[in-house]
Amino acid sequence: MKPAADHDQNALLRRFADLLRAGEVIAFPTETVYGLLARVDSPAALQRIFELKGRRENNPMPVIVAEVEAALMMWVDVPAVAHRLIDALWPGPLTIVLPAARSVADLITGGTGAVGARVPGSAAARGITAMVGVPLVATSANPSGQRPAMSPAEVRAYFGDQLPVPEGPTLPHSKGSTVLDLRPRPPVLLREGEVSRARIESVLGVRLASK
Repeated sequence: MKPAADHDQNALLRRFADLLRAGEVIAFPTETVYGLLARVDSPAALQRIFELKGRRENNPMPVIVAEVEAALMMWVDVPAVAHRLIDALWPGPLTIVLPAARSVADLITGGTGAVGARVPGSAAARGITAMVGVPLVATSANPSGQRPAMSPAEVRAYFGDQLPVPEGPTLPHSKGSTVLDLRPRPPVLLREGEVSRARIESVLGVRLASK
């Protein structure tokens, strides 16, 4: 028999996965911050994230996937260096940016033709993504320009009762996910987060450029 805590967590994941499948936007903890999550194939949900955050539509939104194969389906022209990083650093807080497949909505790419994706280090975030069955947009739960929410209370302080958020932990301070653009040569570090520049350079054996 499964422990009660495991049963409760699975029930919570199923409840919030049902909301996502129905086209809702939810707040949910990742390994770094609380994020606003929506399925990638729901234009209405994606538009609502822009409205909640006060975010410009030419600003790309990152995606989380439950497994590597789902990320590969969102990209084209995947270089060998991407596979090296995936093998070494996923699951984890490294968002890899590559050219987007035609199936990826402009609301996600921001018209850039590229999409950033990662397999998150949080088992709960991977689990809810797997339950929904499609990749999820996962952008920090805060109005644009504000500090990312690190607890359910901070999510509610920003958004009130506009979206569901599970009762969960207050996350420790985080730099967020590292964002690496693999389209240029050498790759460009767009944001240094929890995965350091030095760690990526060690995996790839090259020095990164900066934005």
